[in-house]
Amino acid sequence: MTGETGARHRHDAFAKQVFEALLADQGQFESQMMVAADPQHADVYFSPSGPLRGLALGVVGRLVGRRCLVEIYRQTPGADDILDEQEKALTLSRALSQRGKKPERIPTWVISPGRPESALANLGFGPDTDIMARGFYQMAPGHRVGLVVVSELPENEETLSLRLFGRGAVQQRALDELFERRQQDERLGQLWALVRRWRIRMDNTQQDDWTEADREFFANIDEIVRREMEEQRKLDEAHRQLDEAHRRLTEEHQHLAEEHQHLAEEHQHLDEAHQNLNEAHQHLTEEQRLLQEKHSRLAEEKHRLADETRRLAGEANLLKEHLAQAQVEVERASHEVALARDEGLGLSLEIILQTRLQRPLSEADRTRLAQLHQEMGAKTLIERALKLDAAEIGVWLATTYSEDV
Repeated sequence: MTGETGARHRHDAFAKQVFEALLADQGQFESQMMVAADPQHADVYFSPSGPLRGLALGVVGRLVGRRCLVEIYRQTPGADDILDEQEKALTLSRALSQRGKKPERIPTWVISPGRPESALANLGFGPDTDIMARGFYQMAPGHRVGLVVVSELPENEETLSLRLFGRGAVQQRALDELFERRQQDERLGQLWALVRRWRIRMDNTQQDDWTEADREFFANIDEIVRREMEEQRKLDEAHRQLDEAHRRLTEEHQHLAEEHQHLAEEHQHLDEAHQNLNEAHQHLTEEQRLLQEKHSRLAEEKHRLADETRRLAGEANLLKEHLAQAQVEVERASHEVALARDEGLGLSLEIILQTRLQRPLSEADRTRLAQLHQEMGAKTLIERALKLDAAEIGVWLATTYSEDV
């Protein structure tokens, strides 16, 4: 898309959205309406469904009071451009007639930002003072083509929506006025919201293909939107300060209420305290007497506990001595039990060996058995003796002890 084509596309889209905001709910509204198979498209086609209403319409209501086409130009059109728009209207009129609708020449309104000198001079346009003192023109009777020159319109409430299609300072003043009046009427608020959306939309597009008209349009809407943002920032700050002041006042009021309550409570407490002081004085005298008695009892208890501690210390020492003696007795008894157990095991071993050998043990056998008893212990000797026959036992007792036997 070339720069000039892109600029035309952006301007057309903005203009159609303005008319849509003004007229969409008041009749049959179509933007980019196809009027021929070439194709040819009209910027806006509108057929009202009843009487038009709304403060924002202004003089637009008089332009579109009956079925019509509207073409909006960003650059001032030439005579050929206006003839092309007339041809669109004639084509659409013939098409509607062929569809069985009542034959009617559909009027066309061309909105131009500046004065199209060649068209005014060559196409027989004359001022249309029935609509407004200046800025409106009609071609010769029968052509049904009207022209709006935005730069010539008086700057008042009725022309506000049309002056949004102006250039330079004309458009800037219209935007300023729309900003100031955006809260007076729902449609004016919608138009302002549309302007803000277009500012964001253009801010997010590549500026390489922007024309001077694009830059001018963006500069106009950017300045006023930034002004709104600054005013909103100041308003938000004012609201924040008011909220903060209200919060402080609320806290102060609550603090004062609490202070008042505290003072009332303090007054009551002082009365109660004065009454309690007399009672306290009596209680203190009684407490002093009781404390003296308690002190005497504590001193006596202290002496008794000291005597009891000394007695318990003596008993503890005596118990320690008894415990030590008992420990010695236990160790001695354990030793005697071990000796008795070994003696019993030794006797059992002798009986086992004599039984296996079928003879009494000799003195040499007993000497050797005592040696093995010291080396292996009675229990191990018994276990081994039970595993050997008489011949093996004889060899075992006759030779040096070995684990391999």
